[in-house]
Amino acid sequence: KRLYPSGARPLYGLVEGVGRGKRALSMARTRELQPRIVEQVYASKMYSAWIIDLMTRCESISVRTGSWMYVAVQHPNSKNPFTHYSSPKLRREAPEQLESFHKEVSMTMTALVRSDRKARVEEMISALKQEARAVEAEKRSERMEQELKQARDQVSELQAKL
Repeated sequence: KRLYPSGARPLYGLVEGVGRGKRALSMARTRELQPRIVEQVYASKMYSAWIIDLMTRCESISVRTGSWMYVAVQHPNSKNPFTHYSSPKLRREAPEQLESFHKEVSMTMTALVRSDRKARVEEMISALKQEARAVEAEKRSERMEQELKQARDQVSELQAKL
């Protein structure tokens, strides 16, 4: 018997960050959540491909159901502005509000990208400082070992003279 994901039986867990109105929504994943892609070149490549798929699905859902829809996505490493989709119904029925909302999202995404880059730069500086401290500690340790060896040799020489 085949099992299907549902709210009662979320085979792949629940989608995090989904809401309905002001409240969180418990929504079962329809497929397993894969781990984060660590290699940035591959992550950017997949992001570009998945964005096309996402925007195509958004258009299909909004046109076929006649729903209002706005989706915005930004990759932290992208040099391009965020990608967004707004449904025909939303563009037609609330153009001024959409423009205002879009400007707000744009400012938010810009702030996030800048703060993320700043955080990554600070993280890199911290890592480099840590590495430099580790190298310095290693050099100090080697010097101390040499001094200890010299001291032991001197003790051995003195003991041999006695």
